[in-house]
Amino acid sequence: MHQVQMKKVLSSMPRWVQQAVFLFYTRGWNDFMDDLSSDRLVSSGRIHCDDNLFFIAGLPKSGTTWLEQLLSNTPGMVQLNKSSLRPFPRYVKMNDVHDVIPEMLTCAPKNRLSFLKLHLNPNQDNFNILDGLNIKTVVQIRDLRDMLISRYFHILAKPTHWDHKRLKGLTQNEQLLESMITPIPDGTQTVIEYYGNWISGWLERAKKSSQNTRIISFEQLKNDVHTVLENIYSFYGYQIIPSEIQRVVEKQKNRYAIHLKEGLGRNLKKKGRSVSTFRKGTIGEWRKYFDDRTKRLFKESGGQILIDSGYESDFNW
Repeated sequence: MHQVQMKKVLSSMPRWVQQAVFLFYTRGWNDFMDDLSSDRLVSSGRIHCDDNLFFIAGLPKSGTTWLEQLLSNTPGMVQLNKSSLRPFPRYVKMNDVHDVIPEMLTCAPKNRLSFLKLHLNPNQDNFNILDGLNIKTVVQIRDLRDMLISRYFHILAKPTHWDHKRLKGLTQNEQLLESMITPIPDGTQTVIEYYGNWISGWLERAKKSSQNTRIISFEQLKNDVHTVLENIYSFYGYQIIPSEIQRVVEKQKNRYAIHLKEGLGRNLKKKGRSVSTFRKGTIGEWRKYFDDRTKRLFKESGGQILIDSGYESDFNW
């Protein structure tokens, strides 16, 4: 059927039929059915958890998509901002896309389980909202050097990124360094400074609000995913036995194997929750790409945050 004719036919159908067709077209039908099963599992009383919302504040390129997949595989869990079963406000005007408004959190049903991952800015306005709603936060960080390597390859693989065209026009030797020392779009700070301040802000938050803030790292997840996941479940009072945690981990491993085979460029073009930003996830990969000049310039802007976040003890690296 011609596309125009299809739109005309759909417009005359009930809204729920339109939504079902849309879900199928965007490959979201399987996601919808998984979410429906998760809610039914919770309503049956077979899942017990103290909190209704798992909130993740993640440094970009720190493995947050990996954590999202693990939580999606968790019995009874639904992703708050990627499910048609949740009334998440999707078109909200804010000064910064990495801020939050109360409605983005209060839309999580009290009698269901949801999780939400944002690259949330560590500012006082956002903290006030979290505190006012008594939201616990898991903060995911990564060695900033490896994070910026991953970000660099992500930019090259994504033509719509704001810095893609400029970097593609540079020599290979210039690209990595320029991706780190260039100013962010508002011109207030460099990329290294921006992400270093992001980590610093959340580390300070964890000191002041240790009961409601838990720091985890990509490296911890990489070295012992089972223990990290167990700690996150415990933080939110989610009751689960070790064998079930292992099933969650194994299910994600199977998905990981597919993404590893297909590559970053193809994974970024997928639909629905099949989209993945995974590349390689190598710890210490920066050693392969940082020359003496890159090290020197990084230390000037980001050396202290490596010490504060426990990745280095001094500047002698």
